Amino acid sequence: MSITRLIIISASLFVIVLQFTAQGSAKIDPESIVGIWLFDDGKGAIAEDLSGNGNDGKLMKEPKWVDGKFGKALEFNGTDNYVDFGSGASLDITNEITIVAWTFPSNQTFNHQDIVGKPSAYILGHMDPGVIVRSYINDGGWFGVNYSKEFNNYVDKWFHFAFTYDRSELKVYVNGTLDGKGARGGAIVINKNPVVVAHSSESQGFNAFYKGVVDDIAIFNAALSEDDIKSIMSQGLSRALGMTAVSHAGKLTTTWATVKVQ
Repeated sequence: MSITRLIIISASLFVIVLQFTAQGSAKIDPESIVGIWLFDDGKGAIAEDLSGNGNDGKLMKEPKWVDGKFGKALEFNGTDNYVDFGSGASLDITNEITIVAWTFPSNQTFNHQDIVGKPSAYILGHMDPGVIVRSYINDGGWFGVNYSKEFNNYVDKWFHFAFTYDRSELKVYVNGTLDGKGARGGAIVINKNPVVVAHSSESQGFNAFYKGVVDDIAIFNAALSEDDIKSIMSQGLSRALGMTAVSHAGKLTTTWATVKVQ
């Protein structure tokens, strides 16, 4: 290979990398990442946390690996299976928080079915057939913000749900758009409950399970902007955070951990 051709190829690759970085990365502080679960493992009994914080999820009662919104995802039967991310110290969030998730619900009879959350602390989930999504925080008393519409038009479709809290307001987003907010100012109460997906804990007085598919979950210890949430929704977590250049889960964890250190 000639030197001239090598220089041209190298320059082209450099331009591609620059374009990818400019188009694919939301302006999110890597230090705010608490957990990233793309569910692209595709097999096995563990859903790897790609944040580097070690909050890997244990698959309980065998939820199914299926095709998702981006890559692979997990399908839950609404009866007994869920994912347990544990109760690591990084999940004890008290001040600012953001949770994002793609969901494909397949049940119209929701009754306190959580998508993801730490019971009795913070939750993103479904309240009942008249509430598509609700965000909760417990700051010594429960406070929630709803997105309320008839649920029968919201089954068997992909939806992106998110909420943020900054000790000033609790906001809920549907498909990247702010759809509800409420004023609140207290610190979130921490506890020893694990963060779980697709299960409403008995500690809250419920024992319900989510039915449907869940993909691309992330938790941040910061209140992201609406632009950040739109970016995550439209591009997927890995691309929005500038992580798609590395495809293998193990390498992704190493790369993201290195970025956080830098």
